[in-house]
Amino acid sequence: MVSLGTLASRVLGLIRDISIAYFFGAAWVSDVFFAAYRIPSLFRKLLAEGALSSAVVPVYTSLEDSDPEKAARLVRAAFTWVLILVGGFVLFGMIFSRYFVMVAAPGFIGQWYFPLTVSLTRVMFPFLLLMSLASVVMGVLHAHKKFAVPAFAPCFFNLSLIASIFLLAPRLGLEPEQQIWALAVGVLVGGLLQFLVQWLRLRGLGIQLGWLPDWRLEGLTRLLKLMGPMAFGLAIMQLIVLVDTIVASYLVEGSISHLYYSNRLFQFPFALIGVAVGTVVLPTSSQQVVKENGEEVLATTRNSLGMMSFLMMPSAFGLWLLGHPLIGLLFRRGEFSAADQRVTFAVLFTALFGLFAYGCNRIFISICYSYEDTKGPVLAALLALLVNGSLNVGFVLLWPHIFERFALLQRLLPRFLEYRVSALTLAGSAAVWLQVFFLRTWLGRYLPAELTFPWRQFGKHLFLALLMSVALFPILYLPLDEFTTVATGVVVGALVYFALAHLLGETYPARILTRLKNKLTTG
Repeated sequence: MVSLGTLASRVLGLIRDISIAYFFGAAWVSDVFFAAYRIPSLFRKLLAEGALSSAVVPVYTSLEDSDPEKAARLVRAAFTWVLILVGGFVLFGMIFSRYFVMVAAPGFIGQWYFPLTVSLTRVMFPFLLLMSLASVVMGVLHAHKKFAVPAFAPCFFNLSLIASIFLLAPRLGLEPEQQIWALAVGVLVGGLLQFLVQWLRLRGLGIQLGWLPDWRLEGLTRLLKLMGPMAFGLAIMQLIVLVDTIVASYLVEGSISHLYYSNRLFQFPFALIGVAVGTVVLPTSSQQVVKENGEEVLATTRNSLGMMSFLMMPSAFGLWLLGHPLIGLLFRRGEFSAADQRVTFAVLFTALFGLFAYGCNRIFISICYSYEDTKGPVLAALLALLVNGSLNVGFVLLWPHIFERFALLQRLLPRFLEYRVSALTLAGSAAVWLQVFFLRTWLGRYLPAELTFPWRQFGKHLFLALLMSVALFPILYLPLDEFTTVATGVVVGALVYFALAHLLGETYPARILTRLKNKLTTG
């Protein structure tokens, strides 16, 4: 259900990004919006989509199991303090937006569009409060195993932005700096809708939101103690994104936009598979930890990693092979040029080396949170930040010289990888792999480290993905248009992969079909 909701949201997100690319391309005006939006979005990922919702699940689950009334009071108290604390921070951010932009995009300082970036940031800052309130509701819904509405709620955000582009932007003027304000309005309306639809579902469960500023309430202290390190760990991960933006702001025009567009395609399989699996793992493993059933936690970990691997491997290889025509199909129109297509694919290509690792990382962090362990994810994030920052600087500075000096690399790697911005995502891929192996070792204090990874399944899925790639290669050399190439590649790739998996005795195809059938018949 999470994957279906995420799929719907990502499809609408692609339509949203196609619309942005058509109207604004990959130029200064899109750089301005993405840089401004990234500031409240960074804190949203820190609080709303990360620390807050993740902290609510294990604390609320333990209280709900023993005293439902205390759990209901915890929801009201958490809602109240989020309103007070995050609301205060939003006000601070709106007042000092100029300095946030100076940190997030220092390359903009002194440019004529710097004031516009500051103004857009100031208008979009309340989006953080709306999403933080929504995250409290989302955490409670997840604890009750209600995944559908939180999964589909982001659809309203994307619909709001799409509507703002087509209905509002043309009414604001003819110049890009006038029309870009429509996106800021769409962000705020979308955040409000995302909160409202989840709040209505919570009311359906008989759980009310309200004013309860009792900071001594049982469970609230535990929630804050969990949330603090979680937020710190996520802050480190978001610093990696911030470092990428900072470095990209010094590169050629459009680099920030190329990072954004490639990330949209990268996030599609990651959210559909990695985030979806990690979302369901947290409440499931939290209940198992409460019951002190270590064997079930280990089984949940291995099954989740196996399912993620089965779906993520072909996604990574498929995007490697079909990414270039897919980017052209989705974005190459209006102001988005063929050169933008090549650079965006170069960035996506190097990012995909870390796709599988991001999925493993999401599951391992959820297992740590189930044990109310925040130290491991924080240390792993610190390691990733140090490695990513060092490689960012080194790769960007040395990237052209590497290709000039080593003729072998020029023969082995595509020439388009000479674009410096692609070095940023390659650094991120290396950092996340180190993070995964650190977390696997860290989880050894709870689970047998040698049993955590289902290595045999990983190898089988990699072999199947390689066979699928061999079947896809001839399609790339046929004289087909981009739509036919992508459509044919997706259909052939899926059929070959699932058929070979079934012939080799892989159980996941049958399990996926059985669960879908049960969900459709039982509702």
